[in-house]
Amino acid sequence: MTVRFPHRLLPLLAAAASTLVPLAAATAAPAATDQPQATTATYHDWILRCAIGGGGRGKTVRACEIVQPVPAPDRRGVAAQIVIGRPEPGKPEHVIVQLPLGVWLPAGATLRLAGAAVALPFQQCIKLCFAAADLDAAALKALGAGIQPARLMFEDAGQHEVSLPVSLHGFSAALDASEAPAAAK
Repeated sequence: MTVRFPHRLLPLLAAAASTLVPLAAATAAPAATDQPQATTATYHDWILRCAIGGGGRGKTVRACEIVQPVPAPDRRGVAAQIVIGRPEPGKPEHVIVQLPLGVWLPAGATLRLAGAAVALPFQQCIKLCFAAADLDAAALKALGAGIQPARLMFEDAGQHEVSLPVSLHGFSAALDASEAPAAAK
């Protein structure tokens, strides 16, 4: 069965450049340095986004997340976006999946990994739908060790299963870079 996403919704997903994981550092006053206030880097199929801001008491805080746009089955746009980051120091990694309107909410979404699955209950739907969950060490290990693509699974409004491949190429390097301390100048 071919899944069709309304093409008028695809630009909304592609244009959704807002940060999904709260970057507390970005809301604080930026530090007075020659350092960039935001950076991005690409690790194969994953994008690292970092914001740098003042953390109080003269400290600079760097908060990062990794992102992967998931192509639509027909490759004509983006069907979903996956964002993984640590909302606050000391908290577990958190995954947020952004999907278009028209998903069957009771089913939730699932990120299927080799030997593991992460249930992603829907949190809200406004112009897009968001499903989220914390990632435990086992899920992170499965994501990092993945050779075969993971699968993002959910149901469309007609209750038909949708299964989108999620590349894990570059995941480990992007996650490691997101947790590395900022390079000092």
